[in-house]
Amino acid sequence: MSDDEEARREALAALPDSDAAGPLVAALGDESWRVRKEATQRLAAWERPDEVVAPLVALLDEDADVGARNAAVEVLATLGAPALWALLAALAGGTGPARRKFVIDALGALGDPAAATALTIALDDPDENVGAAAAESLAAIGGPEAARALVAVLGKSGLYLRLAALEALVRLGAELPLAALLPHLASPTLRHVAVRLLGASGDLEALPYLLDALTDRSSGVRTSALLSLVALHDRARPDAGRERLEASVAASPPGAVAGLVAALRDPAADVRRGAATMLGWGRWPEVLEPLAALLVDEEAAEVAARAIVAFGPHAIAPLVAVARGAGQPLRSEIFRLFPRLGAAAADARVAGLLERALSDEDALTAATAARALGELGGKDALGPLFQALDRVADPGVAHAVGQALARLGSRFRDEVRMLVGARGLEGRSGPQLCRVIGAVGRPADRQLLLGALGANDAALRQAAASALGQLGATFDIVEALVFALVDEDARVRAAAADSLGSLGDASGVAGLTSACRDDDPHVVAAAARALGQIGEPRAAAVLAELARG
Repeated sequence: MSDDEEARREALAALPDSDAAGPLVAALGDESWRVRKEATQRLAAWERPDEVVAPLVALLDEDADVGARNAAVEVLATLGAPALWALLAALAGGTGPARRKFVIDALGALGDPAAATALTIALDDPDENVGAAAAESLAAIGGPEAARALVAVLGKSGLYLRLAALEALVRLGAELPLAALLPHLASPTLRHVAVRLLGASGDLEALPYLLDALTDRSSGVRTSALLSLVALHDRARPDAGRERLEASVAASPPGAVAGLVAALRDPAADVRRGAATMLGWGRWPEVLEPLAALLVDEEAAEVAARAIVAFGPHAIAPLVAVARGAGQPLRSEIFRLFPRLGAAAADARVAGLLERALSDEDALTAATAARALGELGGKDALGPLFQALDRVADPGVAHAVGQALARLGSRFRDEVRMLVGARGLEGRSGPQLCRVIGAVGRPADRQLLLGALGANDAALRQAAASALGQLGATFDIVEALVFALVDEDARVRAAAADSLGSLGDASGVAGLTSACRDDDPHVVAAAARALGQIGEPRAAAVLAELARG
């Protein structure tokens, strides 16, 4: 046998099926994972499983190599009925406890419900380790028969077996009545799992036990209580049941609150989310800062945001304080959250924070601040936003500022139009201001945009062409856009075509038909879309020609 793992793998891959079964099974114990993978893949796809099942089952022995044994379980799990009957025969064959456990593990990996009866019998194995393995495999198989067998185990004396059965019932999402779980709460070994199942009971009478467990000395019990309270809340009636649960959590002692805050740093995402949810129920002011820190946690950010929103106006001052000292990612997330707080965020402290952030060196933070101002700002925000347009060089920030002005323009139309008219559309901010006029302007504002459509700057012409499509179809607008269909810049031509489609005026059809023969595919696509929007029968021939092209 070669010392080179790649040579061994290639030799294994080259073996014809007629000679490969034995060497493949032997290779499951190879020191190289690449060789083991090659053997595992070929055996899993074996067309005649009966040829390999017996030697694979033979590897399920305490004297076998651990890697080979695990690989054998992986392959057996893919072989279906031949593996099932061989494993059941091995389990009934009176072998030693270690081998019985390995066979049971393989049956669990196979996941065939036909093994449930044999596994149920194995729960009573004289060796408690074997019984525990049977419980785990029944959880992997699932189904009502498995759940009934596991519940029956709870009345037996073996502590380790009962623990395995409870853990298996958690995996199955079993709903056990409160009375069946209460006897296990007193056991230090079983308490954390029994508490975990209380939430699945759906019984609000479990609430006192869960609140007590929330301050348990064991972190495992506290975590189980947290997850169970969230599960119980999900199962409770949306009105009185949930209100009772939330009010009970809100009355928790300081120790429970400290435990929930600590759980925000738990490695498990479901625990972090559960802790954030419960902190939102309690609305304790001191938890807002650690909750806000979770806004940059990809797996728990949305839950943290909902929890903070539940605080309403009380969240504003702490969030402003956190944002002032936060790093860039967290500041952006807080800015993004402010609009979700509704009218409460229309606060001078928030506005001041966002206005200062318009000049932030981080483009994402500045852009997020601009968008938030667009939703929350009043008239006082217009000046800072217009000034920001002159300062920012980043196109993403400029676009966000333009969007904010357009949004504010829906509430302060005359003020925005006056400010745009006073400064004109020249300079770096011109394209953004064109979009603002398009969003908030009236047909009377078209002269500003028509003038911009003749500017030297292609970006300004493109923005003006796009904005004109929002002011309504007048003769001079349609005429100017048709003329722009032959602009030297393809982006301007495409924007003009899009606007003509939005206006829906049939007098643009001739120009759009010609634009369908443009050298730039983006212009052709825009012209075709516009003709479809206008719905002019004269365009059918050219569109049919494009469809055949």
